[in-house]
Amino acid sequence: ENTPVLHQSVFIDVGTVSSLQAHNYRSNGSDLRLTARYEGNYLYTGIQDAGKTHGKGNIVFTIVVPKNNGGVRLRRRTDQASGQQKATVYVDGKLAGTWIDPQRNDILRWYDSEFEIPASLTHNKSTLQIKLVVDSFNDFEYQVLTYD
Repeated sequence: ENTPVLHQSVFIDVGTVSSLQAHNYRSNGSDLRLTARYEGNYLYTGIQDAGKTHGKGNIVFTIVVPKNNGGVRLRRRTDQASGQQKATVYVDGKLAGTWIDPQRNDILRWYDSEFEIPASLTHNKSTLQIKLVVDSFNDFEYQVLTYD
């Protein structure tokens, strides 16, 4: 029996211009800086990060993945104080689903949200264009994890 294994293939630091340029990241978002804490074991550790806050519009970026991947997981650091974040996700122009973060926490604000992209949209491709159609959204980093 083969157990799927995840490997990080891409890291996008939304607060760093060179990272945005390397992944052709485009949006109409405004810059945002935040020092906040996660829920759980590290709730006393403040982490400072820079990212973007988005109103209605699109976030588009390009990622490189292993061609023989078995699907992709997007993991996004978000500030959950804004609550009710939602995006319609497209991969190379094809609908992948809706990314919803309904929770809200004004005190322990950092949250790592995940969205699964099925292998039917990623297999035999080494480059993927991700498009997020958003109403209210924020992002600080993306970890792109691929399944073996």
